[in-house]
Amino acid sequence: MKTEMCKIVLHDGYDKALAALKEKHHCIIAGNPGIGKTTLAKILLCHYAQEGFEPLVVNNDIGDAWALISKGQDRKMAILYDDFLGQTRYDQLKFGKNEDSLLVQLIRFTERSHNIRFILTSREYIIADARISHGVFDAYVDLIKKCTINLSDYSFTHRAKVLFNHLYFSNLPRDKVKAIVDSKLYVKIIQHRHFNPRIVSAIANKANSDSLSPEAFLEYIDTRFDNPAEIWARPFQNEIMPLSRWVLAALWTLGGAARLEVLKEAVLELSSCAYEAELALEFGNSLREVAENFISSEAYPCSKDSSKMITVVSFQNPSISDYIESFLRSEIAWIETLASKTIFFEQHLQLISLLESSVFDKKSDIAGVQLVRLNDGFDKPKGAIYRSFEGPLVFTDRDIFSANERGLALLKLASFLSPEHPDHKRARKIITTEEGWSKQFNNLAKMGSVPYATIRLIKWVVGSVYWNGHEKLIKRSFYRALFACINSQPDWCEELSTLNVLHECLSILGISLTTLEKLKFQTDANRAANKILKNEDDIQRLEEAADNLEKFQERMRFGNRQVVLDLRIKAESQSLSRQEDPSEMDEVALSLDEESFDLDLLFSELLY
Repeated sequence: MKTEMCKIVLHDGYDKALAALKEKHHCIIAGNPGIGKTTLAKILLCHYAQEGFEPLVVNNDIGDAWALISKGQDRKMAILYDDFLGQTRYDQLKFGKNEDSLLVQLIRFTERSHNIRFILTSREYIIADARISHGVFDAYVDLIKKCTINLSDYSFTHRAKVLFNHLYFSNLPRDKVKAIVDSKLYVKIIQHRHFNPRIVSAIANKANSDSLSPEAFLEYIDTRFDNPAEIWARPFQNEIMPLSRWVLAALWTLGGAARLEVLKEAVLELSSCAYEAELALEFGNSLREVAENFISSEAYPCSKDSSKMITVVSFQNPSISDYIESFLRSEIAWIETLASKTIFFEQHLQLISLLESSVFDKKSDIAGVQLVRLNDGFDKPKGAIYRSFEGPLVFTDRDIFSANERGLALLKLASFLSPEHPDHKRARKIITTEEGWSKQFNNLAKMGSVPYATIRLIKWVVGSVYWNGHEKLIKRSFYRALFACINSQPDWCEELSTLNVLHECLSILGISLTTLEKLKFQTDANRAANKILKNEDDIQRLEEAADNLEKFQERMRFGNRQVVLDLRIKAESQSLSRQEDPSEMDEVALSLDEESFDLDLLFSELLY
């Protein structure tokens, strides 16, 4: 962090973000890749740390933020949720368990809390995708104070100082720094229409220049500035071992982060058995090679045994993932190889996303290979990091995926095949038979992730190739399976969120309920809401219950509105009881003075 802070230059985006936080206590920092969103968020964390706030980082999902607040009680907290919608694309599974509603509840809570500052970051296009996919998020996103960082926030002086700091604190040899100064290439960089702090950071990295003469290095900078992803092309294609490239490709299929043992298993699966022992030895060498420029690692306690530390490997920054993805799109043979050797469920999801968003031949062939792997049981969990009840981050070898996620993956892959293909017909039974839906409803009332996975499945199905030819069959089988589950026991579900989501599923499918069935849903919802109202003091749970009941009643067009009001009143009273007096801690910084700035004098100092 200290190394990063040495290179930072404050710009107008800092003032805008701090003003937004002062007004509403929350802010989304949005912008294009590499523009400095995370850097600005970290600067804000440092600012609040100086003001007595405890800087905290959300690691997994919005539930992690609530856990931090619950543990924090009345402490002053500045919370950062970096890439809260996904790192390089909108991550629907990150919004797995009611994430959009929980986010809105946290924003409301933050507005009322003088001791909390909530900072989120995301790329602009990912926010747009999330608005399309999530109605709740779309309805409330405009209420969240947004600070969009644009290239215009970097004045000529700002750009010059950003470049100077990166060069000054870099490990570039003197001959290359001197080449930049003598040629005055810094002027072209600063004025470039694609000026980007991330590119500046990459070109100042000695690892990208070891094999280049000063003249070739200048040409490298000049030609690579237009495309940030291409910065990684030279080291990826020419400066690392073949196995190292497969290590990075395998890491990409695992979502960009994975336990060291999981990554090794995925890489070894790509090899032939004859070379497995040799590659197991080479794997360590490859890790050391790519650690210099591509990946980083961090250790977390095991959730089952805190004395055991688990090493998690991840890309150093999102632009590496961007490059790997663009490389794979241009190398179909690599995608075919990866698809034929998937062993973790996360790998299937990543490759499915690539198939859905790409245009190339052999999609059906690749999907068919993945279907075989998935049906043969190659869908192991890769594990995840989460915040334990006690507070610290720990690693679990379990995944959040349910049978519904697996069913959706099978359906997506089968959709690339001909309707007459046996695998297409087999996958179709998941949504066209009562037995198929019954399997999806296993643990419906017990596992909180199941109903949200179900609604993701429903939303995808109604827009898929299956809907046009099988709409009536899908509706009938869903209805029968659901009410078989509901009628299996009197108090079949005590989770209000589950009741709300399932009723939304019926609404999306266009299934009408009888008066008796509506009363059954309404009775169960009221019972669950009153139980929460009576026994729950947790603000997040109270807000969530109020939101769920309100949405449920709006669709039903009747219900006891007083219960919703009582839940909100109790949440408000709990929030007020925790408040302290407001304090003026959000002072804005002074802008940089553009006058009397000598660019050549500044960069000449690099040579002394």
